[in-house]
Amino acid sequence: MADYLKYKIRGGVILYEIEKEKGEKYITIRGFKEGYESRNLNIPAEIDGINVKKIGSHTFLGEEILSLTLPEGLVEIGESAFDCCDELKKVVFPSSLRIIEESAFDGCNDLADVKFNEGLEYIGNSAFSYTDIQKLTLPNSLIEIGNSAFECSGFSSVAFGPKLKTIGERAFADNTALKSIKFNEGLEIIKDEAFDECGVESIISPDSLKSMEYDAFNGCSCLKSFHIGKNFANDSVYTFLF
Repeated sequence: MADYLKYKIRGGVILYEIEKEKGEKYITIRGFKEGYESRNLNIPAEIDGINVKKIGSHTFLGEEILSLTLPEGLVEIGESAFDCCDELKKVVFPSSLRIIEESAFDGCNDLADVKFNEGLEYIGNSAFSYTDIQKLTLPNSLIEIGNSAFECSGFSSVAFGPKLKTIGERAFADNTALKSIKFNEGLEIIKDEAFDECGVESIISPDSLKSMEYDAFNGCSCLKSFHIGKNFANDSVYTFLF
């Protein structure tokens, strides 16, 4: 482990480094000192007057965290930052957050309650796959949802905002509880198997949709009706057969 700076918090010591972007200093959280005891993790908003903007890759991977408090000012959560924290149950994301990277909360099997705020723009590949999210409300600011982002989760409905352009491969696949999907104008691409094996019964795609890739709704055995928007560009029927 690199020789990071240390900051004492309740239950242990946070490891961090000071970085600089466009002349501005900020802090990236890199982990905690071995022997950290608290299971209620409270990330500080600043350390020695410098704002905490990022949580680095693999920082808390596999740790036994029960609750997580993230500060306003946090902009990015790195790849696999909380991957396999399988006792984590609830996360409230700050309005300053813009990016949740790949596998950030992948495999957090007990994670049932998440709250996204307006401002979030990107949810990476497998960011919340294999979680137990029961209710999903996505912010209108969201632009892209990565591959397998919510694969194998537990929510029954999802609505997409007007800025969303792309839904990644298998983004919502294997969510048999997912019965209601509401698309908004602005969506352009639904990638391969995005809603594979979901329980949805009816789909109305927006006129803005240009491309629906192979098996987007494959295995949706409850699907009874599908309305295609007027600007749909694919010339292969197989892109939307279910």
